[in-house]
Amino acid sequence: MKKITGLLILVVILLVACGSNDLFDNPVTEIEVRSWEDRERIGVIDDEEFIEGLVEELENANTATTANLDVISPDYHLVFFHNDEVIKELGYYEQEKNFGGVTGRYIDFPSGDHYGVTTELTLIRE
Repeated sequence: MKKITGLLILVVILLVACGSNDLFDNPVTEIEVRSWEDRERIGVIDDEEFIEGLVEELENANTATTANLDVISPDYHLVFFHNDEVIKELGYYEQEKNFGGVTGRYIDFPSGDHYGVTTELTLIRE
């Protein structure tokens, strides 16, 4: 009985650990918003509270792969910075998209990971 209980605890720990996307190695200090087509800088998000909430949502989001799907390009290119260092880049759709049963606005376009996060960006236009 102890072996079964120990095995169940191990399985639960592994499942919980697999639920994290582990996208950001360092704290995000700023998100630069660029147009998808020409990567022209449109604005910046530096609201700490908003960034922390978005990062938490992305790291805990359900994901789906779009690797075998023909998906449209995102509307915006987001560059996540830790101080002056680029730590992640994601695409952002103005409208929610459902790919592989996951509804969200954020996508890692090269890898095809679509994140089930619907949080809208408040763009600060320059």
